Amino acid sequence: MKKIPLTYGKFALVDDDMYKYLNRREWYAYSCQSYIEGRHVDSWYAARKAVAGDRVGGRIKMGCEILGLSSYGALHKKILYINRNGLDNRRENLRENKVLLPCALPNFHIKQKPGQAAKVCYE
Repeated sequence: MKKIPLTYGKFALVDDDMYKYLNRREWYAYSCQSYIEGRHVDSWYAARKAVAGDRVGGRIKMGCEILGLSSYGALHKKILYINRNGLDNRRENLRENKVLLPCALPNFHIKQKPGQAAKVCYE
C-alpha cells in the first residue's frame, strides 16, 4: 500500500501496482456530504481533472480510474467504498454498483414550488 498526496493535506491509499500509474497525474481531494446511518457526514474522495484524451470532461474519480469505469452517463457505474473511506482506493476496498440516474427514465421531471425543495416525479 502506498500514499498519493492530495490537496488539503489529504492522502489517497492505493495498491503498490497502481501507484506508478496513478502518481503520474495530479490528484485533488474533494468533500461532499453523505447520509450514512441516519446522519450527515462529510466524505472525502480523490479525483483529477479530465485532460485531452479522456472520453469525458470534468472530474475523473480515482476509484473509477482504477476499475476502468465511466463516471458519467445515464447508466454509469458508481464506486462503493467497502470501509466507507473515500480516500482508500485499494482494489480490496472498491466495488462497482450500477446506478440508473433518474434523468434516463421515461416521463421524468422535477416539480418545484418557490421556497420548497425539488421533488422528483415519474409519471
